[in-house]
Amino acid sequence: MRGSSSGWFVVAVQGLVLLESSPLDVCSSAWIAESMRTHAVFLRRVLALLVRANLVEAREGRNGGYRLARPAAEITLADIYRAVQAASPFAQGLEEFERACPLGSGLHVALAGIVEETERATLRVLAQHTVAEVARHLEVTGEAVAALSAPDERRRGLGSRTLR
Repeated sequence: MRGSSSGWFVVAVQGLVLLESSPLDVCSSAWIAESMRTHAVFLRRVLALLVRANLVEAREGRNGGYRLARPAAEITLADIYRAVQAASPFAQGLEEFERACPLGSGLHVALAGIVEETERATLRVLAQHTVAEVARHLEVTGEAVAALSAPDERRRGLGSRTLR
C-alpha cells in the first residue's frame, strides 16, 4: 500500500488539474508543489507514478518539468486511480484484523468479493469523469492561474482560492 491511497489520488487529481490549467508549457515539481501547498518530495513520488502510467510527461534538465501526456479530456479519474492505487482502500486493515482476531480469516474471505465488487463499481464511476471535467467544475479563473505563476509575494494570501 502506498501510504494513504486516497490522499495520493487527491494529490494526483489536483496536480493534473493544475497542469491542465497552467499557462506554462512545462511546470517544475517545485512550482507544482508550492502551488498545491504540498511537500515537493511527496509530489515527485506521485508524479513518478503518473509518468509511469503515461498520464504525465517528464522533461529533464534546467528547463525541465512536467506536463500532461495527452489532453485532459482523455485522462479519466479511473486512469489516475489505477496509477496511484496499490491496493483497494476498502481492503485496508483486513490483513491486520486477520492476524489479530480469530474471526479475521473468515471476515477476510467474506469481504473479499464485496471489496472486489466495490472496486469495480468505483472504477466504473471514475471512468465516466475526466481531468478536463474536474478543471471546468473548479472554474479555475484567469486571475487564479496568473497568481499561481506569479512570484511568492503576489501568491501569498490566495490560500484556498487558488483552485475554486
